[in-house]
Amino acid sequence: MISKLLAYAGSGLLLTAAVATVLWAMQVARAQPQLPPPPPPVAAMAEQPGQPEQTGRRPRPAVYYEAIIQRPVFSPSRRPVAPMPAALEPEPETPAPAVSEPEPVAVPQLRLLGIIGNGSERSALISNQGGDPAWIGQGGSIAGWQIGSVGPDWIEITLDSQKIRIEMYEQ
Repeated sequence: MISKLLAYAGSGLLLTAAVATVLWAMQVARAQPQLPPPPPPVAAMAEQPGQPEQTGRRPRPAVYYEAIIQRPVFSPSRRPVAPMPAALEPEPETPAPAVSEPEPVAVPQLRLLGIIGNGSERSALISNQGGDPAWIGQGGSIAGWQIGSVGPDWIEITLDSQKIRIEMYEQ
């Protein structure tokens, strides 16, 4: 019996709270000031003859557009392309003194396939001319070239004064 009485009392309290909330919301809604009517659509304003079209933004100064022209968006250097100068007569070539250059050493066909290790203790998995790959540590040699340094995804090989950097998976 008491449980039914508590159920009815709880339901009555909930109903009273709901009615009080609705009455309070109606009172707040009546106290709100009236909003002005919305402005006419932009299309209706544009149809009126003799009036310029209004977009709601200020027009940009000419300097703004000048800056865009001076720094083209799709040019990699963001500088305008300089016009080609008028055809100039080529200057007569003077023969350069003959300098004997050292004959370049043939670069081996090495392919870096992997790096293992950390810090200064790294080894590189290198394939020479498509052959079987081998693990070679820093200071080791392959095809007459010495491995100078091993990075996280590259190696530097040296032979005499020539130095080459090979990136991983480079063809």
